[in-house]
Amino acid sequence: MLNKEGSGVARSIVIAGLLGGLLGGVVSFAMSRVIKPAEPVRPEPPASPARELVEAYISKLRAGKNDEFVIDVRTGMALITEQEFATFKQEFTDSRNRFVSMFGSRTGEYELVRDSVISPSLARVIFLEKYERGGVLWFFVVYLCKDGWRLAGVSWNEKLALAAVGVP
Repeated sequence: MLNKEGSGVARSIVIAGLLGGLLGGVVSFAMSRVIKPAEPVRPEPPASPARELVEAYISKLRAGKNDEFVIDVRTGMALITEQEFATFKQEFTDSRNRFVSMFGSRTGEYELVRDSVISPSLARVIFLEKYERGGVLWFFVVYLCKDGWRLAGVSWNEKLALAAVGVP
């Protein structure tokens, strides 16, 4: 009798173990399908000195200080003629108004698209300015001279599909 009762308890323990293992495996499998592992956060690389200069220009745009932006561009681009500057200023003013009518209000968001070193002395930094229904790519080219990084040129393009094709 001792043998039969002992084997009944042993059998119950084995069955409980099998059921527990099976149930644990099923729950583990189901949870692995439901819970996705967190993606590692990739920190943005530190800003290059060239990008820091461009971010100073972007901060003027972000704050809506268009007149200050234009003055800073004039100051930064030492080799621009008065006629070239007048043309730049007019195109800039016209485009700022046109973008609002085309895309709606500015969101105030600017997204770094690319910070490219073209050579040790030349870099291109591209930002996306976001609007309610579209965006504008801002292209800045900066040059490293003996006094540090200096603006060589700035342009913009609201045709994102076409402009993004040329962004390596």
